[in-house]
Amino acid sequence: MHCLGNSLSKSPSAVGDFRFRAEPENSPAFGRRLRFSDAAPEPGGFLNVHADFNKYEAYNLDRRVNTFVYMNEDWPDEYGGHLELWSKDMKSCHQKILPTFGRFVVFSSTDFSYHGHPQALAAPSDRQRRSLALYYYTNGRPAGECRDGDCSAEHSTLFQTPRGCKVCDEQTCKRYDENKPVWVVAN
Repeated sequence: MHCLGNSLSKSPSAVGDFRFRAEPENSPAFGRRLRFSDAAPEPGGFLNVHADFNKYEAYNLDRRVNTFVYMNEDWPDEYGGHLELWSKDMKSCHQKILPTFGRFVVFSSTDFSYHGHPQALAAPSDRQRRSLALYYYTNGRPAGECRDGDCSAEHSTLFQTPRGCKVCDEQTCKRYDENKPVWVVAN
């Protein structure tokens, strides 16, 4: 798995643009434009570790890249919601990324790019974990990115369970340093 992540610059145009999308009072208007009125994140939400589905069926394209931009201002570590990036064998957690405002994360989407935020949020009820996710597709992919080297086999989301530990922070799994920058390249 390859991951690149960093915070967006604090230029006024970038901050203003993302702040508009992050402010709660703008959510209803944004929802009306997208034709949903009661959209709201589930309190205490989580997403177990997984690799994403691999094909965009309508066009037979391969999912290759995932990107996230986090829009959570003043989001302390205690709120949780960290994106975790796990190894192919699910024995080590290579990165734990706090979803802070402007943080941009990019990683390859393979049959083994295991990621998620498996710990339930601990944020107050008036705070939600917000992100913008974009996915990129290509026509074909290298066999090494696919289970058993077979890239023609379509699959849905592949949920996983860590081996040898229960959470990313346990010393038996942890393969990252909180004091290093978020920029990561992990295999």
